Amino acid sequence: MDKRQQWIVGTIVVVAMAVIATVVYVQYTAVSDRSVSKAPSISPVVPQADAVPAGPASSAEVVKGISADLATEETTVADVETMTEKKMAADEISALDGYAVIPGIVASASGSFCEGLSEMAGNVDAKLSDIRSGISQQTKRRGSATEESRNTRDENLNAVRFRQDARRVDWYAKFDDRATTNTEKSALKRFGSATDTAVETRRAAVDAAVETFRSDTDTITSEKTLSVGSVADDFQAAIDKAIASAKADCAAGKGSETVRTAFSTSISSAGDGLVAGRKLLDGRGDRIDAFAIVRDATIRKAAEVFDTTVTAEATTLDAVLTVHQ
Repeated sequence: MDKRQQWIVGTIVVVAMAVIATVVYVQYTAVSDRSVSKAPSISPVVPQADAVPAGPASSAEVVKGISADLATEETTVADVETMTEKKMAADEISALDGYAVIPGIVASASGSFCEGLSEMAGNVDAKLSDIRSGISQQTKRRGSATEESRNTRDENLNAVRFRQDARRVDWYAKFDDRATTNTEKSALKRFGSATDTAVETRRAAVDAAVETFRSDTDTITSEKTLSVGSVADDFQAAIDKAIASAKADCAAGKGSETVRTAFSTSISSAGDGLVAGRKLLDGRGDRIDAFAIVRDATIRKAAEVFDTTVTAEATTLDAVLTVHQ
């Protein structure tokens, strides 16, 4: 199997993998959507929360409940954020799959290579132009789709936070029966205020981590030295050079088969460059995963700080309530 045939086979495999990945994603999304049909305003991966249990609760139970509610918020941004950003990056890269037809157009040339070169070159040039236009459109769609998707996720997060704020009031009510004196009521008010502040601090840390993740992801897609557009341009430049060289060789009177062989070698080399560029672009997913690890570590740290702060406030409240019982 020569290099041109290897490239054709390799390209077909890449296309097949892209199709399989898309089908799996669509199936996953369909299942997720069905599972949350009762809560359309909430992100598909966020379950509806159970009602806050009735009756009194210990301070430890209250802290645990509030912290769990906040963790639900963070689920809204973690898994969905990573999966969506990787999917959109992969969709943009998949636009390169259109170049898989080029070897077939080249191979379809029949008769004397030099005699049919102009027609074949015209067909290749027309197809390259169509594919490059499609890539540009896909890149633009990715930009608008990214903004729309992020706005939707932010709206979902705000909806969850609104719900959790209401639930936190219910958690505070667990102490109402225990706080009867002015001192106890003042201590309870202090606990609520301190907890509210801790919640906002935790949320601010989460928001900052998400913004950093998005900014880092945007940096990948805006790279000029390695982008879908630059890989496409490099491939097209290599094809144009191969055609120009073949035309010059034919005009110089070189044998048709000699020119064909040299041309085929140049096309195979262009294909190798395209495959190599595609592999580098596919590495974006790993880089997004690395950004997600940093983001999630920041979110976990914010949760730890919150738990420590609010647990200390709850202990102080317990001391006041116990003394005045």
